[in-house]
Amino acid sequence: MASNMHVDQTSCQDRQLEEYEVLKAIYPDFISNSSAFSTDNIIRLKLGIELPSETGFQIFHSTPTYGLTLQATSITLLFLPPILIDVYLPKEYPSCQPPQILSISAEAQWFSKEDALRSTLLDSWQRGETILYSWIEFVRSGQFLRELDPSAGDGNVETIRLVHDVPEILIESLIQHDANARRMAFEKGSYTCAVCLEAHRGTKCVQLSCSHVFCKPCLEEFWTISVREGELTKVRCIDLGCMKSKKETSEEEIQEVLSSTAFSRWKWLKEKREFEKDSDHIYCLVCDGPVKAPDHGQEDGAWTRFRQCSSFHFTFCKVCKRAWYHLFLSVFQYPNPLVSLQAWPNVRVSCAVTGSHAIHRRHHR
Repeated sequence: MASNMHVDQTSCQDRQLEEYEVLKAIYPDFISNSSAFSTDNIIRLKLGIELPSETGFQIFHSTPTYGLTLQATSITLLFLPPILIDVYLPKEYPSCQPPQILSISAEAQWFSKEDALRSTLLDSWQRGETILYSWIEFVRSGQFLRELDPSAGDGNVETIRLVHDVPEILIESLIQHDANARRMAFEKGSYTCAVCLEAHRGTKCVQLSCSHVFCKPCLEEFWTISVREGELTKVRCIDLGCMKSKKETSEEEIQEVLSSTAFSRWKWLKEKREFEKDSDHIYCLVCDGPVKAPDHGQEDGAWTRFRQCSSFHFTFCKVCKRAWYHLFLSVFQYPNPLVSLQAWPNVRVSCAVTGSHAIHRRHHR
């Protein structure tokens, strides 16, 4: 009898080691203690979750205020922070006993149904069968979220509910993790550039918001030439369909591709063109930079002629081009008056302190 038990435990140990080696080969990133398994029979799983498709989530406060309607914030995610599971394999597993789940937790504390997940995993084990591969797939694919949330689904759009003590912090963590995971997944892939038609690793490519992919050197060269020649309408996705639809490219995407010099010029040209569309535009008398009309809330009067340069904080009248100083404005908004007179000898000055400001005001009534 003792001999049969010894043989059975030896067989279990062999099957455990075989299962472990297979898991380590398939999921090298999911096993965080590969060197310690042979001594303690514990496997520590760190299961990053990639959902089959874009999935909607509703984030609720775990303790809503009494008497108020339960409010939720909706977000869409493809990746979720990892679930951490510590599993102990008894000597009789898989012949007679299931694995023992020592702990379950989630990074960023986004998951709160650990006990329900534990019960679901243990209930899926059948005597004599190895189960860890099924557990990993069940968790990493996000299937457990749907099974543990019966309310998931709203018409044709699936929505999963999550609760947290501070929803704002959780939402920020989930969105940040999703963005980082998407970037890492993209960088691991290989893509064909639509310009040079060569295959490149994701680390050398750029995927725009329209989903078109180009190698960075091709896109940077085309955009840099367009900026140099002042053709800002070409600084967008160079796919023919996007060009025809005039789909805009975000400033973040442009900054990622262009050099700092080219991006500064692009931004300056963009602001300049938007500024020139305003019929009330004028340029600073000192730096020649664009100066917008202030939001003073008055439709008439002398203040409608007041302008202030955002770069040099130089203030002037847009009609007579004289410098404009006023007692009711903070002196820290302007350069030192004496320095300004020396640095800008060609600028005529009207100052409220000297009394000439009153003449300036009367001049424009």
